[in-house]
Amino acid sequence: MTAQIVRTDEGTTYTEYEIGGIGYGSLEALKTALESC
Repeated sequence: MTAQIVRTDEGTTYTEYEIGGIGYGSLEALKTALESC
């Protein structure tokens, strides 16, 4: 798993999490994806 801070053109920042080549915009989204496996 990798995590990176992303800044949009509008100046908003968020952390993106990537695992297995798939990116998730929040830890909650990553958790949901892992729970559905």
